[in-house]
Amino acid sequence: MTTHLERAQIDAIADILPQFAPAEPQVEPVEVVRTFDFPPAVHLGICGVFLAYLAVMGFGLASPGLLIPRAIFALFTVALFAVPALWARMGPPNAAWKRSWSDFTQRGVMTLNGRVSAISAMAQLYIVPAVVLMWGIAIVAIWGMTA
Repeated sequence: MTTHLERAQIDAIADILPQFAPAEPQVEPVEVVRTFDFPPAVHLGICGVFLAYLAVMGFGLASPGLLIPRAIFALFTVALFAVPALWARMGPPNAAWKRSWSDFTQRGVMTLNGRVSAISAMAQLYIVPAVVLMWGIAIVAIWGMTA
């Protein structure tokens, strides 16, 4: 149960420490890698595959009424890849800011499961965009055969 203590009783049993100002925290500079250890060419290549998909669908299923939606799709796709590219360039620049293609092919990429070679990393990165592009080609081919 609880009991009521008077202020004098609390002062008698409490250890009251003098107040002091907290010290300023020591902040060490953090090296941020915003490029995910990939050279810019990989990023541009993936953007190119998605734009190729939009081109296949745009030319294969051409319609004057779809011109504005297709332009909006292209604009959003470019923005989807331009914003992370701008984010990767945010300061302060560091040693890992822009990785070269030769360094990427020699060292590969470090993942949670260990180091992955450049070929394996490229296969993992490009599998979904390639499937989307092939899907678009298949849709246009099927539509062309049935129209």
